Amino acid sequence: MSTLALSALVGCGARGRPPKPSAAVAGSAAKAKENAPRKVVQTGSVMLESANDDGTTAWKVHGESARAGLQEGAPSEFFLSNVTGDVYDGKKVVSTLAAEEAKAETASKKLVLSGQVSVTSTEQDIVLHADKVRWMEDRRLFAASGNVQIESPDFALGKMDEVWATPDLRRIGNPSKFK
Repeated sequence: MSTLALSALVGCGARGRPPKPSAAVAGSAAKAKENAPRKVVQTGSVMLESANDDGTTAWKVHGESARAGLQEGAPSEFFLSNVTGDVYDGKKVVSTLAAEEAKAETASKKLVLSGQVSVTSTEQDIVLHADKVRWMEDRRLFAASGNVQIESPDFALGKMDEVWATPDLRRIGNPSKFK
C-alpha cells in the first residue's frame, strides 16, 4: 500500500511575532493559492475511506493503482483501477463493491464506480450489476445506471436503465420510489 507523505518546511526568523504582510502581499498570496497548479500523482495500491458526519465509516475502497489530482485550496480527486470495497451501516459491512474503475472526491465524499460494477449485499443473497454506480452520500443510496441487473438465487431482473438501492440492497426500485 502506498502512502503519500507531505513535508512542511519551517523557516527560522527573529524572535517574537513576524511582521504583518502588506495588503498587496496578502492579496498576492491568496491569488497564488487560487492559481496553484494541479498536480497529478500516480501511485500503486491505495485505500480510501469516507466517514459519515458522526465519524463512523461510510465506505472504504481499494484500488490496485490510482492517480490523485491534488491542488491547494481545491478538493482532491482520486481515480482508482481494479476496485474492491465495502459499504458500512454503523460498524457493520452491509455490501461489498467491485468495479474496473472508480472516482472519489474528498470534500463531497463522492464515489462513482464504473465498468462491470457489482454491489453484493452481505445480508441478502442479492447482487446488483451495472455499467455505473454512484454513491449518493446525502441520501445514503446507490444510483445504478446502464444495463442494470438484479440477481438472486430466486430471481433475475433486468436489464434496466436506472435503479436506486439502499446500501444493504433491501430496497431496490425506480428513483421515483425514493423521492
